[in-house]
Amino acid sequence: MRSTLGVGLGAAAAVTAVKILGELSWVGMGLLSGWELDAYDLMVRLRSPLPIDPRLVVVGITETDVARYGWPLNDAVLGETLATLQDYEPQVIGLDLYRNIPQPPGSDRLADQWAADNLFGILELGEGQGNGVDPPPLLPPERAGFNDLILDQDGVVRRFLVFAQKQKKTYYSLAWQVAYAYLQGRDPEFTLENEAGDSNRIAWGRSVLQPLDRRSGGYQREDDRGYQLLLDYRSPNAAVTVLSLATVLERGPELEAQLRHKIVLIGNLAPSTKDLFFTPYTGTSFAPVEGMANPDPPRTRRPANTDFYGVMVHAQIVSYLLDLAQGDRGTLGFWPEWAEVLWIALWGGVGAAVSRRWSHPGALLAGAGLAVGGLWGLQYGLFLGGVWVPGVAPSLSLGLGLGGMVVYRNYRIEQEKQQLAQQAQAQEVSIALLQQLLQHQSPSLAASLDPTLAADGAESFRFGSPSSDITLRGSSQGDSGLLASFSQWPEQGSDDSPTTLSDLAEGETQSLGEPPAVTPMTPSQPRAKQSPPKAGLLGGRYQIQSVLGAGGFAMTYLAQDCHRPSRPICVIKRLCPLRQDPKFLALAQRLFDDEASILEILGKHDQIPQLLAHFNQDNEFYLVQEFIAGHDLRKEFKLQQQWSEAATIDLLRKLLPVLAFIHDRQIIHRDLKPSNVMRREDGKLVLIDFGTVKHLLPSEVQDPGPETKTMAVGTPGYGAPEQMAGYPQLNSDLYALGMMAIQALTGVPPHHLKVDPHRGELNWRPLLDRSLPLMPILERLTHFNSSDRYASAAAVLRDLDRL
Repeated sequence: MRSTLGVGLGAAAAVTAVKILGELSWVGMGLLSGWELDAYDLMVRLRSPLPIDPRLVVVGITETDVARYGWPLNDAVLGETLATLQDYEPQVIGLDLYRNIPQPPGSDRLADQWAADNLFGILELGEGQGNGVDPPPLLPPERAGFNDLILDQDGVVRRFLVFAQKQKKTYYSLAWQVAYAYLQGRDPEFTLENEAGDSNRIAWGRSVLQPLDRRSGGYQREDDRGYQLLLDYRSPNAAVTVLSLATVLERGPELEAQLRHKIVLIGNLAPSTKDLFFTPYTGTSFAPVEGMANPDPPRTRRPANTDFYGVMVHAQIVSYLLDLAQGDRGTLGFWPEWAEVLWIALWGGVGAAVSRRWSHPGALLAGAGLAVGGLWGLQYGLFLGGVWVPGVAPSLSLGLGLGGMVVYRNYRIEQEKQQLAQQAQAQEVSIALLQQLLQHQSPSLAASLDPTLAADGAESFRFGSPSSDITLRGSSQGDSGLLASFSQWPEQGSDDSPTTLSDLAEGETQSLGEPPAVTPMTPSQPRAKQSPPKAGLLGGRYQIQSVLGAGGFAMTYLAQDCHRPSRPICVIKRLCPLRQDPKFLALAQRLFDDEASILEILGKHDQIPQLLAHFNQDNEFYLVQEFIAGHDLRKEFKLQQQWSEAATIDLLRKLLPVLAFIHDRQIIHRDLKPSNVMRREDGKLVLIDFGTVKHLLPSEVQDPGPETKTMAVGTPGYGAPEQMAGYPQLNSDLYALGMMAIQALTGVPPHHLKVDPHRGELNWRPLLDRSLPLMPILERLTHFNSSDRYASAAAVLRDLDRL
């Protein structure tokens, strides 16, 4: 959990640093902003469009009108147009045409129209002094509004100005002037008010306006001068009724119904006027476009039918302002900077959690896809609800968290490999010291030891899970006397101790056809009687409830942890050294600590019982492990009862990840069989009994030879041929898993299967009445030669994914 949180916060810190770089450095300007704006455009396009606004009409000067009346329109044509419109009693007229210079003939005719109090004209503020365009000279200043549009870095109009200052004078936009005049004409009491305590917040009818700043939503370092709002486009097509200039001048029959009490905007709709603007609906392109309003944006877009003429953009703004005032639409909100940082950190943690949960590439990819889909789905849902939050920054944080956890996990695996190798070397030293001690104190016992034992660093005492006794593996010659001097040896044929309530109730019934595991025995060594532990709490916290099982040198108890509020059940394994001299106990403590460290590393996987504690009390050693509530697979592997192919594949899919986990750490289980696989109450499979695990040194993996030979450990039928010969490999466990899958499919235990005399392979296919896609995988899992077998659990999972 700590690693997940750490990686997630690290990813969020990295992405936040990128955002800060983009805000503070001209080099990083727009580093994430461009992607965020593209994501915003996508959300705008995905949204359902609104119907045509019945309150507005655009009188557009089309290419046909230009050919008919000329360009620019002379004052006579424009005056006649305005006079005709006034005959139909529109509420407001907005003229989006520059008229700072007379265009005779007909200037007197046009001059008469400027006196109408419902007519608004335009000016252009421009950048700097002397770059603007003055309003019509005869138009009263209070009815002149600027038509400047704000272009983002990619040349797209996503926001608009309500008012701005130039040379200490305040100017209002044409759209704002028109919308305000229309609302006041409908309701004379409609006024503007600043919110109490915040002069930036304006009460606009039923909405409260809050201006954009340079970091709102996905913006970075944007120019936030003036009072800017984000433009909520009504639709990608015409949001209002459009009439041609000729239609108005010819006084079409439906003009009265179309114009009476409406807002009328007059502007260019002719391509030759080059008054097109990019919008969120415009498709991206990398080719420059001749004649566009923004000739050299950082990224260019190719015009399409979703590009808007200037007058249509103003119509969208007017419609949006009217809806805001009447409460039909709301303003798009933004989170404060600290909330965005938390949002980014959250998704960094999600990425780390996904990577921690799934290590298989296919599952990891699917989990990452679900996380990204969830992020973008949530962002889109918030957008529909009126809040624009960043999507690219948290996506990057998610990816960094995911990748960071992969790197961290691989780093931890390498650390664990090194730790295990160091422990193996320490065990080699301890065994050599123990051999010297026995030679000094018991020459007859030392003479029974194999002379190569001390050099076998990988072979040592293995304190397993609470379900098995300690097992010594050395050379194939008489080496079990060493263990007999360390602790009492189990009787021939002693079985695993139960570790579940169901085992305790049923006893140690062996499944049909499952022979006992092969372990080294010393019949000549007497079995000593073990006394129960002293009364009281073991380790100061564990209360013994009952005895689960007993071997010759160990006992297993069911206990409660009295230091935890819920007093959970756990399993305690008690190991009793036969000798009590200080040197022997010191060596035993070292070996015990090393084995506990191995179990602690393996117990990090959720399909392996967790090591909860280990301690020494009264010169006896105790291992405390997680109790697994459920039953082992012997209950499910019934003689002559065949599983379906789907159930068998599910078995493989559930066990292969845990084998991949232990194999990544160069550890072999060596006793994989139905009785060592538990099905928990939630259905998950858990691998138990790590009493026969072996850590492979690099030399044993790369160049196995006579000097690497070990004691044959395993269960006949499930143990791979090379393992039973004393040369186990990592894919020896895959052989055992394959045999379990064959037993599930056929209902026949492995040692009852016949061997094909020609190929030397098990002949199990005739036991099935049909061919199955899984068969080739099982055959490769159970090849006699380990070199012909799957090399890793991941390779098996990849083939299963192809089924």
